[in-house]
Amino acid sequence: MAATLGDRIRLIRKTNRLSQIDFSNLISISQGTLSELGQEKYNPSLETIFSIHKVFKTDPSYLLLGDNGESAPKNCSTHHLMKGNAIN
Repeated sequence: MAATLGDRIRLIRKTNRLSQIDFSNLISISQGTLSELGQEKYNPSLETIFSIHKVFKTDPSYLLLGDNGESAPKNCSTHHLMKGNAIN
């Protein structure tokens, strides 16, 4: 299991084969902010958590607590992105 919130965000990004720039654009934050989240410099806002949940269909419990018992996001795929369901 990804140990920290930053690790879990990075895992979601890499699972979807997205660059930091592409991932940050999808969840409406800057690439610099995404980088700092990954480095655990601070915690994301609830809006950012909700954006990741909505865009990537990630369980908020996994994202925040890492407690769904799985080593990767349960329903995190690019399929819904290809259908144009991303937040703009």
